[in-house]
Amino acid sequence: MKLHTPTMAVAALALALASPARAQYEPPRFRAGGGPILPAGAISDRFETGWQLTAGVGWKLAHEGLVVRFDYAYSRQRLVGSALSTGFVNGEHQIHGLEADLEWTVTPGGSAPVYLLAGPGLYRRQTAITELRDYTPGPSICDPWLQVCAPGPVPAEDVLGSRSSTDLGFNLGVGVDVPIRGRGAAFFEIRWRFVWGDSYALPGESGQRANSHYFPMTLGVRF
Repeated sequence: MKLHTPTMAVAALALALASPARAQYEPPRFRAGGGPILPAGAISDRFETGWQLTAGVGWKLAHEGLVVRFDYAYSRQRLVGSALSTGFVNGEHQIHGLEADLEWTVTPGGSAPVYLLAGPGLYRRQTAITELRDYTPGPSICDPWLQVCAPGPVPAEDVLGSRSSTDLGFNLGVGVDVPIRGRGAAFFEIRWRFVWGDSYALPGESGQRANSHYFPMTLGVRF
C-alpha cells in the first residue's frame, strides 16, 4: 500500500484541521444525502454509473461565508461486463472516503446561497471480480483500475477476487442551499473527485497509475 502525498493536499488538510480552533464558536451543522456517482476518463470503461451516500459536519469560521467541513462518503458501482477484453466479468467497485474541505458561500445573503468547496481526501478503494465467463487463459493482463496485473497465461482464479488500496486525492465542488426552516436547508451538490492510484506494470514494461476521476452528485439536507 502506498500513499501519494502532494504538497497541495497536505497543506490544505493542515489548514482545515487548524481552522476550527480559530473560529468564533457556532453550533456545528450536520449534513446527509446521496445520489448518483458518475465515472469519467479511463474508469468509465470499467465501472458503471453507481450510487453514493454521504454524511458530514461543518463549522462556520469567523470570516463570513467560510466553513470548514469533514465528510464521509460511501459509493458502489457495478463493473462493466466488457471491462476485461479476455472475458465477461461481474463484480463491483466500492469506495470509502474521508474528505476535509473548505466551503465558501459566494452569495451569503441570497435566497438560495451558492457555495464552492475544495479540499483533500483519503480513499479506500476496493474492486471485486466475482464472476468470469467465456474466459480462456491466454495473454498477459494488466489493468490498473481493476487492480489485476499478471504475465500470461493468467488462470481464472488469479483474476477472480477482491483487491483494495488506500490512496490520497482531492475534490472540487459547487452546491446550492435552499433554506427550509431555522438552520435547516436542502442542498444539491456536484463534485469532481480525483484519486491518485498505485502503479501497475508487467515485467519489462513501464508502469501505469490507476488515477481515477469521479463525479458524485448529492441531494440532501443540512441541519
